[in-house]
Amino acid sequence: MVDGWNNTTVLTPVNVWVDNLDQDDIHPSAVIIEPASGQTVSGDVVIEALATDNEGIDKVEFYINTDLTYIDSIGPDYNYTWNTDSFPDDEDYIISLIAYDLVGNDGPSTAITVHLDNYDNIIPSGNITYPYAGQAVSGVETITVFAEDNIEVNLVDFYIDNILIHSDLEAPYEYDWDTALEFEDINHIIGAIVKDQSDNIFEIPSISVYVNNIPNDSNPPSIIITSPANGQTVSGTLNFSTLANDDIGIAHVELFINGESLGTLESEPYTYVWDTTIDIGGHDNEKVLSALAEDTAGNISFAQPILVEVNN
Repeated sequence: MVDGWNNTTVLTPVNVWVDNLDQDDIHPSAVIIEPASGQTVSGDVVIEALATDNEGIDKVEFYINTDLTYIDSIGPDYNYTWNTDSFPDDEDYIISLIAYDLVGNDGPSTAITVHLDNYDNIIPSGNITYPYAGQAVSGVETITVFAEDNIEVNLVDFYIDNILIHSDLEAPYEYDWDTALEFEDINHIIGAIVKDQSDNIFEIPSISVYVNNIPNDSNPPSIIITSPANGQTVSGTLNFSTLANDDIGIAHVELFINGESLGTLESEPYTYVWDTTIDIGGHDNEKVLSALAEDTAGNISFAQPILVEVNN
């Protein structure tokens, strides 16, 4: 500084800071909108982020298990499509974000955990709902199977005695089993296998049933000789007739003259046309007529014999 007399002095210098912009010390905020925490994901997973700041967002970083996988600098919608096919399956993964504002302030999001499941390794399930274990079956029986899967049942295979007999592609899963084609009076094993669309297999516990198409028949048939009458004198040609009945069914009737069989009759009428002029059972004129009936279970009954006189 110089006065009017040319006297000079030096002023003490000072420092100043030029700041035409307000200091931004507010950090941005970031939140994961999709997917939800705890969600099971697969395939291409779209991770959607919401990032806000008082001045503006510069970028959003996306992390999978702390690994930076993507940076999105184009707002206002920030997202990343995560291709999960190359990641190990059936594991949990942590997704997190970091948002940065225009002056470099960062704002991390709350991390979420998701479960990756790209492959269906859950086996289906099922059971045989009819017939019941130990049941006696006959005729045509409808085998019914209940089957379910976490995604979808592909087919149900039906087995009889470990032999594949039918495959059903649609519910209800059923098979009409003709038990008459199986061995009688023994146990047969019914089994089934459920398959889903990922070829996961569930073998349904087998059951045993008893095939009984011929009921246990201990009742013998009944049979009587209806013609001719006991003590009658006969000649020429006449009908040797019987009447036979059974609670299940008659297999055959056999007729005899003096113990000599005239053959068997398997259906009604149980009648033999007898020519008395032809000698049957000996040369005597007295003839003893007898008969037997056998039912379908092998039970046999004999008719009361009668005595007739042949006079030609």
